[in-house]
Amino acid sequence: MKSSIKHYVLPFAVIMALVLTGYSFKSGILDLGKQVEVFAILYKQVTQNYVGEFDDEKIMRKGIDAMLGELDPYTQFIPSSEIEDFKIKYINAQYAGLGAVILSKGGKTYISEPYEGFPAEKSGLRAGDRLIKVDSIDVQRLSGTEISNLLKGPVGSSLRLEIDRSGHNEHIVKNIVRQEITQPNVSFSKKMEGHIGYIKLDRFLENAADEVANTIEGFLSTGKLQGLVLDLRNNGGGILQESVKIVNLFVEKGRKVVTQKGKNNRKQIVYQTTSEALIPDVPLIVLVNGRSASAAEIVAGALQDLDRAVVIGNQSFGKGLVQQTFQLPYDNMVKVTVAKYYTPSGRCIQAIDYDKGERQKGKESAKHEYLTSNGRFVYDGSGICPDVEVESNNYSDLSQALVEEYLLFDFATQFRNKHKSIGKLENFKLDSIIYEQFVQFVLHSDFDYKSTSDSLLYQLGKALKNEKKWELTQPEIQALTEKLNKDLKGDLYLYKDEIAPLLANEIVSRYYFQKGRMELAVKDDEALRKAYTILKNPTASYTQILKGEGTYRYIGKKSPLLAHSSERDN
Repeated sequence: MKSSIKHYVLPFAVIMALVLTGYSFKSGILDLGKQVEVFAILYKQVTQNYVGEFDDEKIMRKGIDAMLGELDPYTQFIPSSEIEDFKIKYINAQYAGLGAVILSKGGKTYISEPYEGFPAEKSGLRAGDRLIKVDSIDVQRLSGTEISNLLKGPVGSSLRLEIDRSGHNEHIVKNIVRQEITQPNVSFSKKMEGHIGYIKLDRFLENAADEVANTIEGFLSTGKLQGLVLDLRNNGGGILQESVKIVNLFVEKGRKVVTQKGKNNRKQIVYQTTSEALIPDVPLIVLVNGRSASAAEIVAGALQDLDRAVVIGNQSFGKGLVQQTFQLPYDNMVKVTVAKYYTPSGRCIQAIDYDKGERQKGKESAKHEYLTSNGRFVYDGSGICPDVEVESNNYSDLSQALVEEYLLFDFATQFRNKHKSIGKLENFKLDSIIYEQFVQFVLHSDFDYKSTSDSLLYQLGKALKNEKKWELTQPEIQALTEKLNKDLKGDLYLYKDEIAPLLANEIVSRYYFQKGRMELAVKDDEALRKAYTILKNPTASYTQILKGEGTYRYIGKKSPLLAHSSERDN
């Protein structure tokens, strides 16, 4: 919408709401009033006198985002047009549509993954199908967001989908009826050998605690439960209250779970368990990694501080901030960081101090010491450090490029179109024949990748030329280039051990969807393997860890004894 200049004056209430969002009251109410007045008059003068036309909505959005960007990345303006997506992401992953993920690559949009049991899968849509038309609208030039909006609609409404599928000469038409799509918080669960339960919790949206409780009760209904693994890896969090309820499933009534402290006294809240625990005595392990954040860290941190669970994996993200949404005029909202949260021991695991612009994660000097219920030492400012660390997967440049350039995705699509079945999931194995087919597929594509060493060597050559040192070093650089010159086929075999599981996972998803991915993943999961080993003998290693015996007394920082020993060795 272009500025009308004559009549356009931003409503005072809107300006007031925006300024209040980020304004510090240090100078008092009078100064605040002056700033609001200056802002309103400035905007009026610009709209009335600027030589050209501009988009009011666009320039105001930039101003809002710039102001909030001075605070932290979690304080955000949410226009009315984005509120539904906000609710799906942060409150309840429920919408009416087809039940499929879409992706955009090469300027085209594809079905990435249909959800099992929902309209997309039931109608026969497959991963890799390219979207041509939604009803009568040609979507080939539309963005992924625009297409996603077209696919959603009222429950029970129908749409006509025209797709292009590899191996078919003509477009395929699907008539699909939209239904309510609910993405569960618990994406996968399984009772493993030894009466040990496994729960993969992906998010903390509405009903997360109920889903975890129902899963545990399902385990109990099939016999005893000797141990439980709660997998919070790649869980970005969600609703704080759900995390408190989940802790309550394992911890008795009346225990502190998390404390919220903000500048506003009304934002200072202590959350405690309010009911009897479902399984207070079953040995428990929590899995975390660098993408476990927020509510996931509340659960892991509380259970660690209360010595109720052994935490296994990698250091978590380090988000110790609490957000709250506030209504703005004209159906807009703002999400504001209103407080920091503190685990039962009193530590805040926030890794970045946004007031100072400093990252505390990894800084030994920034850490403060706290004690768990059993007297183990834990530290703040660094996310949740696991009791037992597992080596993280550091994929090669080649593996990452194969994922990012969709070579694994495209091969799996081609494989599915040629093979109606792969047999029973438990019997599937990615053999050397399939892998050789993949190698040939990559070699005959236009795939080209640059490793980190390639890029660095190229930059070194440029720097040497700029510094007039190229002639002196040219023979050495060229010799090194020849040594490092990648042999793509050789590299595909060199990194087969890490590429093959990724490829198998993609192929299995074409036949057994998300459940198949998880079934395959848990078979070769180092963190889960360690958890299983510990839970099989809970009276030994599990108890030793929670009691803080030996090196388990210090979590996330070298013990004084180890530090002194290291100094003596030097």
